[in-house]
Amino acid sequence: MAENQTPRFRFEGFTDDWQKRKFKNVFSVIDGDRGKEYPHDSDFFDEGSNLFLDTGNVKKNGFNFDQEKFISDAKNARLRSGKLQDHDFVLTSRGTLGHVAYYSSKQFNQYKSVRINSAMLILRPIHLSLFSNEYLNAQLHSQVIATFMKRNHVGSAQPHISKRELENLTLTIPLSFDEQIAIGSLVKNIQSFITVNQRKVDLLKIAKKSLLQNIFDQTWRFAGYTDAWQKRTLFPEFKKIKSYSLPRIHEVPESQTEYIHYGDIHTGLPGFVENDTPLPHIHNGDYVLLKKNDLVVADASEDYLELAKPVVIDTDQRNIVAGLHTIALRSATVFSPFMYFYLNTKSFRHFAYRSGTGLKVFGISAATLGKFVFFKPKVSEQKKIVNMLRSFDNLIAVNQRKVDLLKKVKKTLLQNMFV
Repeated sequence: MAENQTPRFRFEGFTDDWQKRKFKNVFSVIDGDRGKEYPHDSDFFDEGSNLFLDTGNVKKNGFNFDQEKFISDAKNARLRSGKLQDHDFVLTSRGTLGHVAYYSSKQFNQYKSVRINSAMLILRPIHLSLFSNEYLNAQLHSQVIATFMKRNHVGSAQPHISKRELENLTLTIPLSFDEQIAIGSLVKNIQSFITVNQRKVDLLKIAKKSLLQNIFDQTWRFAGYTDAWQKRTLFPEFKKIKSYSLPRIHEVPESQTEYIHYGDIHTGLPGFVENDTPLPHIHNGDYVLLKKNDLVVADASEDYLELAKPVVIDTDQRNIVAGLHTIALRSATVFSPFMYFYLNTKSFRHFAYRSGTGLKVFGISAATLGKFVFFKPKVSEQKKIVNMLRSFDNLIAVNQRKVDLLKKVKKTLLQNMFV
């Protein structure tokens, strides 16, 4: 007799037991052609009618066709297996594990002929009348599959799962088709909200990048400002404030003094450190404290992209110290938040890339940083620029919080709506 179970979260009105089924009784698990006809680099083209999937085409939440490669009709005809059919699923089974994409009618109409590569499996639903595809898509993205991948993969450098192991996985599925549709539709709608809001975030970031480029090269100016920007170097426009070589071992649970470690700058510390921005504490002492509008720059990084990444102090209510591998800067002639945005421009990133030293860990000295040449407008124009760019940052943050919240909701549902 089949063993029945039910999930923690259910829609009202559904009380029937769920039934356990072997994966192989829900899906036909199909390998691609890995024989002598398997395509090599010379077989691929930028255009064509036979799309050959690469691992980058199958992401965590579905297909991504930013990069495409095609094989010829002749090569396609010689491959014996691994061709998608309408309503198939694709699962990454080697290297990057557990990414799932649904080959819907939309994708089928866009790409009529699609082959998987050797790091994927096709999951072909067996009983279309018994199982909702939206439900199956939701379950394949659930914790059930993630847990299976984690427990059953073999290998470390190139982890993979076997077709046989997957076929013997047990799924627990509602017998009610209506309940399947309800679950699948809910998860699909939440993912749609995530996609829409993430697109907003991406577009805002693109717009901000364009603003940075055009404002700081003076292509775009505010109305009423026509004076030429003055050419300056970072030193002497800024002076260096004392930093302290305090590693993590100096941190304490509570004190009246906080500090900025370069690692915090690289791991999500907001660009503007405000009254409520979390910072680690250190023992109280006779430190030179940072003031509002001081800049703190990370002078070390594991890659050039974040070398000399800045934050700016946006509070005068806290005792904050510049810590390990940081350069603290203060100016009486430049509105420091303006320089914060300047240090995020392409021109400064190029300067940091050329000026950094090191092999595994890259660094930049205060003396080198001080040689950066920039152009400054009147302080009133600097403040207008900062206000506009901070408004963009706030819009990005608001929409990113929506995305993060929706992802948490989806994760909770996927953990609790399946057995």
